[in-house]
Amino acid sequence: MNSLGHNPYTPPDAAVADQAVSLLARPRGVNIALALIGAALAMQVFGTLRNLQDTGFHVDSPWPLAGRVLDILVFAVLLERIARGKGWARTVLLAINLWSFALLCYGIGLAIRYTLDYELFFSPEFLFLRALPMILNFVALHLLYFSNGAWFRRRTG
Repeated sequence: MNSLGHNPYTPPDAAVADQAVSLLARPRGVNIALALIGAALAMQVFGTLRNLQDTGFHVDSPWPLAGRVLDILVFAVLLERIARGKGWARTVLLAINLWSFALLCYGIGLAIRYTLDYELFFSPEFLFLRALPMILNFVALHLLYFSNGAWFRRRTG
């Protein structure tokens, strides 16, 4: 017979093996970097929508548009993962930006060599859809690696 003080439905009083990990507050520099990456992403989205609007939302082939949407989704996922403190996401963002910078330099070199049209590089489309998002991402990467790198080292994944 059970005593009055013993309730069979109470959970055991054993210590939990997995302790809750306290998340450190996100540093101000990381918040600024996330805002810069988000601004660059928004510029890419609005630029894509503007280009679609210029063509009356008519596309000859869906594959370039699908590639652009995939590109935007990858950056959105990286932004979310960086916000959660995942160090691998900032490494992937760095690799993508370095590759994009190399392709941009190659394209500029080809354009200068074959067309000698320097006005292309001062057009609003080039500045706001190519150069400025890349600059914002590099500034954000500087903040993520050099100003707030310790915040990522405390985390795993």
